[in-house]
Amino acid sequence: MSPEARIVGLSLVFSSVILSLNAQELTYESAIARVRDVHPSVRASKEEQNEYQQMVRVIDIPKTDVMLMYGQYNSYVDNDNNLTISQSIPFPTTWAAQRRAHKARLAQSRMRTLQVQNEVIYRAKYLYQHLLYLRAKNELLVRQDSLFEALLRAATLRLQAGETNLLEKTAIETRYREVQQLKRQNMLQYENTSEQLKRYLVMEGTFSPGGSFGELPLVADSFSVAENPTLRVLDQEVAVLDAERKISNRQFLPDLTFGYFNQTLIGTQNVNGTDRYFGSSKRFQGFSVGVSLPLFFQPYSSRARASASRKESALLRAEAGRLNLTNEATQVWQEMQRHRDNLSYYKTAALPNAVLLRQQSVVAFQHGEIDYSTHLNNLRQVVSIEEGYLDAIWQFNQSVISFEFITGTSL
Repeated sequence: MSPEARIVGLSLVFSSVILSLNAQELTYESAIARVRDVHPSVRASKEEQNEYQQMVRVIDIPKTDVMLMYGQYNSYVDNDNNLTISQSIPFPTTWAAQRRAHKARLAQSRMRTLQVQNEVIYRAKYLYQHLLYLRAKNELLVRQDSLFEALLRAATLRLQAGETNLLEKTAIETRYREVQQLKRQNMLQYENTSEQLKRYLVMEGTFSPGGSFGELPLVADSFSVAENPTLRVLDQEVAVLDAERKISNRQFLPDLTFGYFNQTLIGTQNVNGTDRYFGSSKRFQGFSVGVSLPLFFQPYSSRARASASRKESALLRAEAGRLNLTNEATQVWQEMQRHRDNLSYYKTAALPNAVLLRQQSVVAFQHGEIDYSTHLNNLRQVVSIEEGYLDAIWQFNQSVISFEFITGTSL
C-alpha cells in the first residue's frame, strides 16, 4: 500500500472513531417506538382521528329561523310588528343514526392510524436491519482486506527474492483491489441508508445503530391476517357505510317544526262584545307546531339504494383484501421457511467447513503443499460462504419483517 493510501485509510478510521464517539446510539426498539409517534404520516393520521373524535359530539340541528314582520299586516296602522322564531329538527331517531355513523368513522380513523403506523414501522425495521447487515458486511470486508493485504506483502517479498513469478503477485493484488472497491461501495450504501433512516425518524445529528446483526426471532409458528390494519380499515368501512345507509333510510321520516311568535295588533279589537283599543305596548304571542313530509319519495329511495350498493361494494372490497393478504401471507410464510432452512444449512454445514478449509489451506500453503492459485481459490470459497451466510440472515430478516407487516404483529 502506498503512503498516500495509508494516510487516507488512517484518516477515514480516525473520522469513523470520532463520529462514533459523538453519535447517539439508537436501538432497534427505540427506532420503532420513535417512528410510531414522530413520523409525519402518523401525526397527520392522529390529527384526523382527533377530528372524528370531535365529530362524535356533533348533533346536526338546522339553523334557527328568526323573522321580523313590520308594517300594515293587521290594519291601516303602519307600525305593527311581528317577531317569529321557528326551528326545524329531523326526526329524533335520525340523531341516533348520525351518532352511530360518527362513532363508526372514529373507529375507522383509529384503524387507519394503526395502518399508517404499521407501514412506517415496517420501513423503519427494514432500514435499521439493512444498516446492521451493511455494517456486518463491512466487518467481513475489513477481515478480507487484512487477509489479502498480508498475502500481497508476502507475494511481493517472494517476488523480490525470486521465489515466485509476477503472476502470483498480480492475482493476489487483483483480489485485494476488488475488496477495496467493495468496501468503498458498501460504505457509500451504508451512509445512504443511514441518511434515509435518519430522515424517516426525523432525527438531527448522527447516530449509531445498536446491537449486532443476527437473525430476528420468529414471531409465530402460524399466521393469520385478521389483525392486519389495512384489512381492519376495510372491515370498518363496511360499518361506516352501513351507518350511512341507516341515515339515508331515516330520510323517509318527517321533520318536525316548532315555532313561537310575538306581535302587536295596534287598533280597536272587539273582545267579548266590547271594543277595546290596544296600543304598541300590548303584545300577543303564541306557538306553532308542524311536520315536513316527504311527498316525493323517488330521490330518497334512490339515495337509500345507492347507500346499500356502497355497503355491498365495501363488503366485496374487504373480502378481496382478505384473499389478497392471505395469499401474500402464505407466500411470505413459505419464503421465511425456505430462508430458515438455508440458515440452518450455513450454521450446521457451510460455516464449519469454511473454518476448516481456511485453516487447512493456510497450513498447506505455508508448508508448500499447495500453490498460491489453489490457496487463493480456497480463500475465495471461504469468503463466498461467509458472504452467503450474511446474505442468508438478511433474506431471512426481510421475510420476518414482511411477515410481521402483513399479519399486523409488529403493532
